[in-house]
Amino acid sequence: MTNSICRLRLTHYICMITHLSSMALRIINILLAAVFILFAYWQVNDPDPHIWVPIYLLTATFLGFAAFRKYAKIPTLLALGAGLIGLGLYIPEVSEWVQAGMPSITGKMKAETQYIEWMREFLGLLLCVLAVGYVWMQQRKLARRI
Repeated sequence: MTNSICRLRLTHYICMITHLSSMALRIINILLAAVFILFAYWQVNDPDPHIWVPIYLLTATFLGFAAFRKYAKIPTLLALGAGLIGLGLYIPEVSEWVQAGMPSITGKMKAETQYIEWMREFLGLLLCVLAVGYVWMQQRKLARRI
């Protein structure tokens, strides 16, 4: 009798931990979505907001849907693939920045040299790819449970 009570209690605690991790995941996704919405807002005054605002908002959308366990496999993979291709297109600029001795890109908000703008865009796109990859991993994890 004692063993069965212990098993029930253990199961109860495991369920509580699973629920907490699910709630923590939801909170993390919502916070990340909010951060990407802020990124989109800050891009409005950028010279090319027509490119970066949609990219950041799309990333926020994936994170927002993931917060409520709503996943779209094909759009997620398409966004991830497009982001990886985009990162690949920046390789020459990243190489140029490295050859220039990796000077700081955090100085003034106005990019004084072209590689500063390229590196900032590369890092922004990298953050988007990492966030969408994070959503894709959640999606795969959920698919394995079902």
